[in-house]
Amino acid sequence: MNKMSFRYPVQGRYSIGNGYSDHVAIAEREGLCSEPFPAASCPKGYYYGGIDFFTTPPIGAPIIASADGPVAQIYDQSGGYGKGVKLSHSGGYQTVYGHMSRVLCKAGQAMKAGDVIGETGWSGNVWDGNGQRSPSAAHLHLELRLNGRAIDPMPLLVAGTVEVDGGLPPVTAPPTPSFALPDVPAKLKSIAYKTSSLITSAIRIRVNPIDGMMIDWLKPGEIINVISWVSHGNDYWFLGSKNDLKFGWVAALYNGEVWLVPA
Repeated sequence: MNKMSFRYPVQGRYSIGNGYSDHVAIAEREGLCSEPFPAASCPKGYYYGGIDFFTTPPIGAPIIASADGPVAQIYDQSGGYGKGVKLSHSGGYQTVYGHMSRVLCKAGQAMKAGDVIGETGWSGNVWDGNGQRSPSAAHLHLELRLNGRAIDPMPLLVAGTVEVDGGLPPVTAPPTPSFALPDVPAKLKSIAYKTSSLITSAIRIRVNPIDGMMIDWLKPGEIINVISWVSHGNDYWFLGSKNDLKFGWVAALYNGEVWLVPA
């Protein structure tokens, strides 16, 4: 197989919400298939899993092509991807970019990695934490397909250095947490997201750190008991409990945002 590398489709400040495993779990919960074959065993259809990127600003941030290739399809749907773009790449790969506010390319147009193809938005099936369509849930949905089958993009994504016309704020080093690691407090309190780049004011609780399936929300002001923690690059994840009930992993420091503080 011709293995490629793909650039992150956004630059500047962003965070990653639902990952590939989250989308697969949602699809299976709704009776859709996370595998495309055989078609006869998928009466409700096949769901393409991907990754959700939340940018600053949430609407109108440039979306760039992750790799060289022509525009294979332009989407303009009332649901689904809403406004979006599909690019074809060598080796049988395709990338799909959904929920745009504007599409800035045309079908058949040859794109280079780093070219701006559109802007982030909330077109199509975009839902907030209350199950409502809302601009507060604006994000980019990215899919990576190989020979028509969705695969997890994360292992093939690499940081790019392409300058986007107009620019975005540079990525800054994460702040020092308000507690020392590994000497963490016994209790942490959620201060929720502090920027408008993310989907809601609550923190996702995941079954595993980093890219585990989302299982619940931790609301602002809620306090957890710390069971253990792990680090991933500059990010810190904590396994917590409430009322002696283990409930999952939450991020205290993620992409430069401090989300949990000592209680």
